[in-house]
Amino acid sequence: SKETPKEEDASKDKEKPGLKDSLGVLIANQDVRYLALSIAAVHAALGVLKPLSQVVMSREFDFSVSKRSFMISIATVTYLIITPIVGRVSDHTSKSKLVSISLILMALSTAFFTLRYTGGLWALSICIALAGASLAFVGSVAQALMADLVDRNKLGDYGMAFALSDMSDSLGLIIGPIVGLAVSQYFGPSVGLGMIGLTCLILVPKVSRISS
Repeated sequence: SKETPKEEDASKDKEKPGLKDSLGVLIANQDVRYLALSIAAVHAALGVLKPLSQVVMSREFDFSVSKRSFMISIATVTYLIITPIVGRVSDHTSKSKLVSISLILMALSTAFFTLRYTGGLWALSICIALAGASLAFVGSVAQALMADLVDRNKLGDYGMAFALSDMSDSLGLIIGPIVGLAVSQYFGPSVGLGMIGLTCLILVPKVSRISS
């Protein structure tokens, strides 16, 4: 006998993997895993840079709250300008290469944070601008690349790809400050951020090999 529509829907629901299984399938894929780690690394650096830059501007440059807010807005302006450009370029360029550029930019941002000792305010301004540019690159293409990998490797629905991308954002913003600020507290402001910058550089060759 033929199944009724309700019975067919019920059988389809039984066949669908659960949340844990869906995430497991995604993370088991090496390309997806490296992409998720890259997204997390960029946001981890941001999560450390925000509070550290506020402390540095207050202690080393004696900036008022309004001046500190103005400096942080450099990242926002950079992000606003570069995001549509990257979105346009991504239609004609490998998305994995653009994510790699994001990692390199964030690593450079952490380097300029250290160079503030010699470069002063200019080095710190460049550091903040590079952080905004890095976010523009990863924010414009990471989710699209994640969806492409899910579709190409038959790993499930697009919804889980977008969810994993957002989870990577949040994970970076949580773990970054916890680890980075703890290291900075014991070894100096530049060490914790530099450690995450080095992680970004390590991920570059892994991500650049992803076919996109």
